[in-house]
Amino acid sequence: MMTTDDQFLSWGWRIPFLFSIVLVLGALWVRNGMEESAEFEQQQHNQAAAKKRIPVIEALLRHPGAFLKIIALRLCELLTMYIVTAFALNYSTQNMGLPRELFLNIGLLVGGLSCLTIPCFAWLADRFGRRRVYITGALIGTLSAFPFFMALEAQSIFWIVFFSIMLANIAHDMVVCVQQPMFTEMFGASYRYSGAGVGYQVASVVGGGFTPFIAAALITYFAGNWHSVAIYLLAGCLISAMTALLMKDNHRA
Repeated sequence: MMTTDDQFLSWGWRIPFLFSIVLVLGALWVRNGMEESAEFEQQQHNQAAAKKRIPVIEALLRHPGAFLKIIALRLCELLTMYIVTAFALNYSTQNMGLPRELFLNIGLLVGGLSCLTIPCFAWLADRFGRRRVYITGALIGTLSAFPFFMALEAQSIFWIVFFSIMLANIAHDMVVCVQQPMFTEMFGASYRYSGAGVGYQVASVVGGGFTPFIAAALITYFAGNWHSVAIYLLAGCLISAMTALLMKDNHRA
């Protein structure tokens, strides 16, 4: 750690958010240089429909099930990341006596590795199909849930780091790299961005926002027993895998 506890609580925690400004500017630059799909451009020039509903309403009426699918698909992404970077930080320091710096450094490691793993997994998705990569990532998360908590229980730094990478890098990044095209393909061209965007944010609240609280509540209810949180993580990843398995891969079968 490069800061003291007081410095971290005072201003150190803001540093990652400042770096995100560079990420946002880079994303805007990339997006402005991209061409729209032929389907989207055709929709823009289509003047046949004189009356149109609000895009979000149109998406809700035409594809209500898509929003539930997005929530189910994002469970693996949200649980793997939030449990490793948020819940485990508090749980390991308060219950296991592990140093806080361990999971703060794991968070930095995970973020750095994602710069390499996400492009690699995206390439694999183009080659072998989005659904296959997604299911593989979700199953890796499923299989890593119990070993991660067993490593915490044993206080083995090597295995804690290893399974943190398996969850927050491998499993997480394999599903993240293909989410956006999978989500947008669930909706029609005229309301694609609205439908996928609202579905994504609803899933963030339902699947991600409550994750640390649910995990903490499980630990409290079961008197500090970590098995309930491991089952919660395993079940979320398995639901994502099963949802992807039942979907058609429009990109590559």
